[in-house]
Amino acid sequence: MQTFSHIPVFHMYATIYRIKLDLDTKRDIEIWKQKIYHDNKSKSREFRIGEEVWVENELNRGWNPGIIDHQTGELSYEVLVPGKKTEACESTKEAKWRYG
Repeated sequence: MQTFSHIPVFHMYATIYRIKLDLDTKRDIEIWKQKIYHDNKSKSREFRIGEEVWVENELNRGWNPGIIDHQTGELSYEVLVPGKKTEACESTKEAKWRYG
């Protein structure tokens, strides 16, 4: 078996590529810490069909009352809002529980 003194890329392109293999930079570590903190502190929001919720109004920067119609995905819901067509909440951040 023959071994080479150069890496195969050098034989193909006659250039040595200096690829940074270490991805554990300070920025990556900070992003990882933020993710762990968020995962530990965040609450899972699950709604039941017929439950009253507040739905975020994108135009008026307010909240409208609505009722959960059905679940369309793991974290997605169709919400019935009075005076509007069925509104899709793509995440639970767009809807919150309605009390009183």
